[in-house]
Amino acid sequence: SRAAEGDDPTIGGRIGTVTDHDGRFELAPVVAGTHHLEVEAAGFMAYEHATPVVVPIGDGPPPIDVRLTPGAVVRGRVSLAPRDAALRLFFLRLYDHRHDDDPKRADHQRQYYSDLDEDGSFEITSVIPGDYHAKVIVTNPAPVIVNGETVDAHREYEADPIDVVVPPGGIDGVELRPEIRALPLKVPFAGRIELPPDVPQAVTELFLRPTDDPEAEFRLDVQADRSFSGHLPAGEYQLWVLPSWRSVAPEVVTVPEAGRKGARYRLRKAPEESAGDGGR
Repeated sequence: SRAAEGDDPTIGGRIGTVTDHDGRFELAPVVAGTHHLEVEAAGFMAYEHATPVVVPIGDGPPPIDVRLTPGAVVRGRVSLAPRDAALRLFFLRLYDHRHDDDPKRADHQRQYYSDLDEDGSFEITSVIPGDYHAKVIVTNPAPVIVNGETVDAHREYEADPIDVVVPPGGIDGVELRPEIRALPLKVPFAGRIELPPDVPQAVTELFLRPTDDPEAEFRLDVQADRSFSGHLPAGEYQLWVLPSWRSVAPEVVTVPEAGRKGARYRLRKAPEESAGDGGR
């Protein structure tokens, strides 16, 4: 419920509630005045009561019945370009983009998911009409070969979102042709951290910054025995550890194209004059 336009804002604002399993609801306390009634439910179109609700002084309005209309159905097919024929279609995400620029409100986005059949066809039901982005997720089942050997690497791809407008009547037969870009191959990186004896020995996290892109960062969890494992692109990195980054000097490490496992890094104590200047 929200106060009608023109009402005193000091007694307006919004109040809300959730229904029980039978759809019954109660809003309280509601100040006397004129209000708009809005209802939202997953899979149904947003509802706004046709006329403002008048709440008299000392009493509430009569019970109000709300009838929700089921959302729309979106059917279609995803088609990949011939150059992407080796990729396997995984699933489709349909989401509204009202809060794209506000990460704090990302959880308020309407989102729908659908698996994609082998031919790329999909069906999403109970979609609330509106403007959406469609994002296609693909995988590559082919093994990764580096220097003639199979590598336990992660292939990742990114598809530009496609604008989709869902009318109240839904869509039957939409064709989506995403532009797919391959991201840098992520290869295995695993080993163990050794710290100087005169610094705290607890390590909870390891993070690496590419030397050619200090704004980027990759984080790996560290086990109780200070071992770590994960995947990241091949390249040269500065390696730091938490929570000891103030007292331990960063280490420059190289991750080769085939990855690295079983590495041991003996970190050095940071010089006194630079302690606390760890770049965090």
